[in-house]
Order: sequence, then C-alpha cells, then structure tokens
Amino acid sequence: MSIAKRILETIQKFEINDIEGALIPVCIAVDATAKREYPSLKSNSVRYKAFLRDNLWIIGLVGFNGLIGQKIRLQFNHPDIKQDESGLCNIEDIIYHIIRCGLLHEASIDKYIKFSSKTILSFDRTKYIISKSLPLGLAAAVILSPFNRNEKIGDSIGIEIGKAGFLIDHIWGKKNDIGLLFKKGKL
Repeated sequence: MSIAKRILETIQKFEINDIEGALIPVCIAVDATAKREYPSLKSNSVRYKAFLRDNLWIIGLVGFNGLIGQKIRLQFNHPDIKQDESGLCNIEDIIYHIIRCGLLHEASIDKYIKFSSKTILSFDRTKYIISKSLPLGLAAAVILSPFNRNEKIGDSIGIEIGKAGFLIDHIWGKKNDIGLLFKKGKL
C-alpha cells in the first residue's frame, strides 16, 4: 500500500460525497507523511499535529474554502483536548483527536462534527460544522509534502488548490512551488 493509494481512495470517496469515508484514508496518509517528515518525534499525536500545524495554510486554502491562517483556535470541550486559559484549542487538536481518532478508533465523529458544503467553520451549540472539503485540504498537504515527491497516482487525476487546478502527479512534493504561486496571488 502507498500514500498515493490512500489519496486516490480519498478522492474517490469525496466524489461520491462520502466525507467520512474520504477522511479515513487521508488520515492514514497524514499519519504516514508525518512519520516521514518528523522521524525524530516519537509520539504519533505530536508528529500528526506538527504536520497539520506546518501545513495549515494548504489545508485552509483547499479544505476550508480559502480560510488561511497560521493558527486557528476554537472553543471546544472534549476530554482529550487541552484548552488554554481562554477555553480555546487549536484546530489541529480537533482534527487529530476528534476526526482522526474518532474515525480510526471509534468509527464515528457524529457526536461532535457535521459537514457542510456552505459553511467553512461554525458551531451550532452542539457540534462543529466543518467544510466538507476538509478531506481534500488534508490530501493537498500530503500531496505537496517534499517527502512524498516519488508517489504516483495516475495521469488523469487532479485537485484544485485555490483557484487553480493541477494534475496530482505533476505536484507531488512541490510545496515550495505551490507556496510561491500562492504568494504571487496566482491561487
């Protein structure tokens, strides 16, 4: 099995609107990529969250419909998530503990999360409403990782990053190139 296969599964599930189904393989791909990028970090959760934090601009650009920030902090109450003195936590904690661990260990995230095609990020008193594009944002971060530059998915499979479409096999590992396009306002 390869990271590319997990990304292909993510795209296939996303295309049939199976958002939870799309998140499972992409969470696995993030795990594997984080292990490649941060081999000295022994804790899986620390590696995973470091990868998310370092790639939040990509995840936001694609997965939160252009919401870009170096840090996204939210109010969230969950026993596995540490809050700061203001009652806030980082989005990477929610993605790791609620989405990744919820799906991979509990097979469900329905108690805390619902997905929307219209909302980027919101709260409705009981659940966080997250853009259903999140799986593609995570996939984009995995695809662009320089540690995945030798992956191949197939010539005809593409992904939108910002306002531009790319064939995935042409952008594996090209985080810096995509970053430059973003800085020039071409995405």
